[in-house]
Amino acid sequence: MRSALPARRRVRRGKNRMAHVVIGPVAGLWRYPVKSMQGEGLDAVPVSERGLLGDRAYALIDRDSGKVGSAKNPRRWPKLLDFRAVFREPPSPDRSSPAVRIDFPDGGGSVSSDSPDVNDRLSRAFNRAVVLSSAAPSAPSLEEYWPDIDGLAHRETVTDETIGPAITLDEKRLGSGVPFPPAPAGPAGKPSRKSGNDKSIMIPAVLSLSWLN
Repeated sequence: MRSALPARRRVRRGKNRMAHVVIGPVAGLWRYPVKSMQGEGLDAVPVSERGLLGDRAYALIDRDSGKVGSAKNPRRWPKLLDFRAVFREPPSPDRSSPAVRIDFPDGGGSVSSDSPDVNDRLSRAFNRAVVLSSAAPSAPSLEEYWPDIDGLAHRETVTDETIGPAITLDEKRLGSGVPFPPAPAGPAGKPSRKSGNDKSIMIPAVLSLSWLN
């Protein structure tokens, strides 16, 4: 019985030749419906060249600055990673993202993204006016804190990081190479059969899974 599904990536071998190399087992599949919040463990998930279906489908937007809430600036968003978000039903590639349930830390209850008071409750929790959104801003950006460490591009400062031009939502990417909102592209293949603790993952031929290692 295998314990995990091997992840493979494509590497160039000679002129116009590609080879598949096993880079390690996939020990677990995790999706994060809200940017910089904890997410949900999965047994199977569709994957395209844009990432996992439903990953970073939502994000918090600071009403005053218009910037995307991100754990990259823990001084401004110190509690963001303590929250957990899970989809109330599985996302589908042929429709918009379903509602998510957000669990507050320390037994503080939960709220659904389609609840009328979701923004009020989150604003109180973060002590700032925020909006939970699946629609990316026209010019998305976030703040990033750089600690005082040798070798970094900046030291002991906070910079504004632009997240790319305004394009269609299905193509929008926020963060480190993951989509926001999720791309609704159809499954690139059929999930592999599970055996024991194996994880099923739909992998398009053009996708590099080096980020799973």
